[in-house]
Amino acid sequence: MGFTYYGDLLGISGYYQLGWDVAYSKLNFFYNETFSIFNKFADYDRESKISMFSDSLLITGCRKELKNILKNLQKLYINLLKKGMLLKGAVVKGKLEYDQRLTRDDFQKQLPNSDCLARAVWLGSRQKGARLLIENSLIDKLLKSIPEWKTIEGYNGNLYNEINKNDILRRICPTPDNNFYELLYAWVEIEPDTMEENSIIKILEHNSKMLDKKYAIHYKETINLIKRCNYRKNFTEQYFRSRNGINR
Repeated sequence: MGFTYYGDLLGISGYYQLGWDVAYSKLNFFYNETFSIFNKFADYDRESKISMFSDSLLITGCRKELKNILKNLQKLYINLLKKGMLLKGAVVKGKLEYDQRLTRDDFQKQLPNSDCLARAVWLGSRQKGARLLIENSLIDKLLKSIPEWKTIEGYNGNLYNEINKNDILRRICPTPDNNFYELLYAWVEIEPDTMEENSIIKILEHNSKMLDKKYAIHYKETINLIKRCNYRKNFTEQYFRSRNGINR
């Protein structure tokens, strides 16, 4: 059993309203950045398939590569965020495959033979902002060795084990409404100032104040996500510092 990720950029239709060149510039950066990040990964993982069309990104593959996919998506989300671009999406259980159909060079048919793409689109739309949601059915496998981490209090009470403090699994957390899981992708392994978290938040705050409420909510929820990332990062690092006898 594999996985399927589907994500799309927020606000592209509005950029097209401002001008084709405006939308093209945004999409061009999105395409180039995605290719740059996933190019090396695609060299050794021949089972995963990555495709882009318009403002959408589709990745499907074997579940054994899911952790690596999440690491690469983390980089992509952050790099887009630095440019004020919001990517929302979700990864679900099941590898997207298509029916074998009669086709021709100028008439291709891609009829999904399961509901995994539909579930990924649906799940990605359940939360506002630049979010990377993870279907609940994938969590049992991802957190198999540390089931306590399925809850916020379970993570807080079981911080220390053999898993590295910077492992991507530490970034998996229930959403604030406890309905789904998401990746706290803004928790990075470098110093906060390097990522310019405060600058990113300021830019997002400014954007939210300049937009209609239905658009501003996406920026506000992205800011809330970044703050949650910082909370868990600081909580975890403080624990490891105190455990190692380092006070700073």
